[in-house]
Amino acid sequence: MANSKKDSTFQLIKTLTKAEKRNFRLYAKHRQGSGNLKFVQLFDAMDKLDAYNEVLILKKVSSIPKGQLSNQKAHLYKVLLSSLRHLHKSNADIQVRENIDYARLLYNKGLYMQSLKILDKTKTLAEKSYFTTLLLEIVEFEKEIESRYITRSIDQRADNLSFESINLLEKISYSNQLSNFSLSLYDKYLKEGFVKNKEDFETMKEFFKDRSPKINYNNLDFSSKLYLYQSHVWYHLITQDFKMCFRYAQKWVDLFESKPHMIELDPDMYLKGLHNLLNALHHVGPDHHKRFIEALDKMESFNERRRGKLNENSELLSFLYFESNRINNFYMMGEFSEGVKLIPYWEDKMSYFEDRLDSYRILVFYYKFASLLFGAGKNKEAIRYLTKIINFGDQKLREDIHIYSRMLMLISQFELGDEDLLEYQVKSVYRYLAKVKDLGAVHREIFRFLRLTPGFTKRDLKIEFQKLLVKLKVLRDQPYDKRPFLYLDLISWLESRIEGISVEQVIREKFLGLRE
Repeated sequence: MANSKKDSTFQLIKTLTKAEKRNFRLYAKHRQGSGNLKFVQLFDAMDKLDAYNEVLILKKVSSIPKGQLSNQKAHLYKVLLSSLRHLHKSNADIQVRENIDYARLLYNKGLYMQSLKILDKTKTLAEKSYFTTLLLEIVEFEKEIESRYITRSIDQRADNLSFESINLLEKISYSNQLSNFSLSLYDKYLKEGFVKNKEDFETMKEFFKDRSPKINYNNLDFSSKLYLYQSHVWYHLITQDFKMCFRYAQKWVDLFESKPHMIELDPDMYLKGLHNLLNALHHVGPDHHKRFIEALDKMESFNERRRGKLNENSELLSFLYFESNRINNFYMMGEFSEGVKLIPYWEDKMSYFEDRLDSYRILVFYYKFASLLFGAGKNKEAIRYLTKIINFGDQKLREDIHIYSRMLMLISQFELGDEDLLEYQVKSVYRYLAKVKDLGAVHREIFRFLRLTPGFTKRDLKIEFQKLLVKLKVLRDQPYDKRPFLYLDLISWLESRIEGISVEQVIREKFLGLRE
């Protein structure tokens, strides 16, 4: 029996909206007559299932023998794609490609002037939408027609087309170089997270300098500028320069807002820009909370305006970006208990998007859930999510999250008072960090403290907490030792233990300006 995640036809059906399903049925019957179409019956049967079940499908559609099911599914898949293309043909990129196809059909009929007329009209749409690659395809097609047939459409036609072609090739070259550069930096962030030490920083600095394309900013089009800003966002995020990260994320958002039609054309990338802007503001700190809320409100309003117009991908991204920043807001404000109340809702949404939710984002949400629970004093529940991360298959994906999940696990177990288990875990985590070469000064201080705590009296333990707090405050101000504090608010945890109050209260008071 096939798994629904592996059956492409079933998976496609499950992404369809009511309007798309209705359009498919009308499209299929219009295209292939009003007969009792087997692939439509197959569609209806699969649509009613919650999970792919070949036995049930064959039982419901008895007119399809088991040996024909694969072919019928393949045919259904093609018709589904055709119906979707027909329904969404108003999308600018689909419209441009369709017009190029029409121009090719007219060209094949020998109707050269009609073909050129469509291409000229389509070129305007492609230019407005910054579809540079499609623009080049149009120009090359125009050159093909002009080189084979003397149309005499306008004077200096050949020179103009040659100039356009050269200019577009330059733009595509810039865009290609910058998109490759941006992707390579994003890949490094996904795999490694923030730089760990000075050596990492220098390596990243050299990587950025050596790989950065040599460009003339004035010659960049919309897409190239976007890739340039993305590259800087990833670089400054990795190197923990969050003010510069914020600056380039703001440029990213401003670029779209200076061309409002591009927001309509690529709303997902605009939304991603807002997400990175919020992420940078979160790391800059509570002093920028007002600006954070303004950006979060902007994202929420944007999502609300698009409600009902979202495709499946946009719906997923809207959830991921808005809710992850909503969690960050609970953390910044020290409202962990309020955030914890929403974990069941977030879990339900993650389950809804299960087939399309990638491993990276699952890890991020699990860590955020664990952090909320720890902040709310719910250590057992926090450990449940941390265990999911630690047991996750791909240990190389966001290695930093794996590292700090283990650190948060140690502190949660310390809070629960299980000394035997804690002693074992300290050794295990120490070996893991040595293996991944991430044993920093902060880690060593935490390990030293946790190894010694079983022998302390209550009074001695408080003194040791105070000593550790002094040491960590010094390390927090060091450029390459501050990384652990981006994942764990160790300072607030220690202050809560020394004063005998909750972590939530300490962070809340800091947010309200009642303590440093």
